[in-house]
Amino acid sequence: MKDTAKESLRIIDFKINGSAVEFLLGSPDEKGFWTIPGWKAPNGYEPEPSKVCYGDDWDDRPYEHNAGPVYEQFVKGRRILHFGYGDAVLEPRDGELNSEWSKDDMRDRKVPCVIIVPHGICNKSGYFDDSFDTWVGADGVIRIYMGDRIEDVLAKTAALR
Repeated sequence: MKDTAKESLRIIDFKINGSAVEFLLGSPDEKGFWTIPGWKAPNGYEPEPSKVCYGDDWDDRPYEHNAGPVYEQFVKGRRILHFGYGDAVLEPRDGELNSEWSKDDMRDRKVPCVIIVPHGICNKSGYFDDSFDTWVGADGVIRIYMGDRIEDVLAKTAALR
């Protein structure tokens, strides 16, 4: 029998370490709330249900100097994907001193949270520009958004892993 709960998990945050990306996953319940029912912090705090997932200062720009990770009350799973040595794994802050994006912008799908530039594309010229803005619109680049279903991401990145 298929585990439909796992199939509906969506990306709600990410952490990049070299060519590995840890995706934090969550999903709304039947009422549209993202908060895990009955979740309590170690100090006993139980959050109100929320129609969106968020973290500390997710509305601030630039996110890389302000925003914290998604709150644990939303995290239902994690998945780490490893990409090839020659593939470029970039996030909106790459190539910028202060990006123009917030985590809210990523959650609202205004910008991908991660892009993968396959080795064959990024090394055509012999020089690699590691700027997110350079590559985000390029053909052949894989764009991953918050809210994407993890199985869809696995399918579109399968050839690279």
